[in-house]
Formats: sequence, structure tokens, C-alpha cells
Amino acid sequence: MSRAGRPSPLNILIVEDHADSRKYLQLLLQAKGHLVRAAKSISEAKALFEQEEPQVLISDIGLPDGSGCDLLQALKPSRSLYAIAMSGYGTVTDLMNSSAAGFHRHIVKPFMPERLDALLEEAVQAAQKTP
Repeated sequence: MSRAGRPSPLNILIVEDHADSRKYLQLLLQAKGHLVRAAKSISEAKALFEQEEPQVLISDIGLPDGSGCDLLQALKPSRSLYAIAMSGYGTVTDLMNSSAAGFHRHIVKPFMPERLDALLEEAVQAAQKTP
């Protein structure tokens, strides 16, 4: 945590096909001091990921060229990646599927910004534990 009580700045990749949601998340996280890049598809996300690996991936599950689960499994991070799934669905099966794909957390849209802040703080904590 920073002295101001906010999570430490993170390098974040957002993958969301809904343009307004993608832009809102990007602006919200940038306003909190994070470095944020955004993609609307798996192919765009892979290209951005290869340019500079993020510390955190926030990905919608339903994407135009596959699922967020497909994306996470296709990425080959060279270091720890804290992955958060976003979806309009939150059944037990949905949560189990995102967990099985490797997501650390699954949040159901719409969600409060404070919920995302808490998950990003978890990402900071996880990064501090990783050698």
C-alpha cells in the first residue's frame, strides 16, 4: 500500500470487447496511478502482452475471438501474472471454470470500483510474495 492508502501502481492489461466498459476501466485505473493498456480481443491482448508483460490481467470471459479462459491459457508469462476474470455471469460453474483456467479471482459485472481496488491490493500482496 502506498502512503495515501491506495494500492501501489501496477502494470495492468484490460481485455474487454465493450468499448465503453473498456474505456471506463482504463480511465478509472489510470486515475489511481496504474499503467494501463487495453485490448478488445484475444489477438490484440496477445500483441500487447508480448510488447510488455503486465503484472495484472483483467479479462472479460466473453470475447469476440474466444474466451478470456482461452486467452489466459495462451499467454506464456515469464513471471507471475495476477489474473482477474470479469463476466456478467457468476454461477458456481462459471467461478470454477475461471479458476480452472488459472484466474485468481472472478468478478461479476457490474461491480463496484472498491471491489476492484481490493483485488488489485491482493495482486500487490501476491507480487511481494513472489521471488
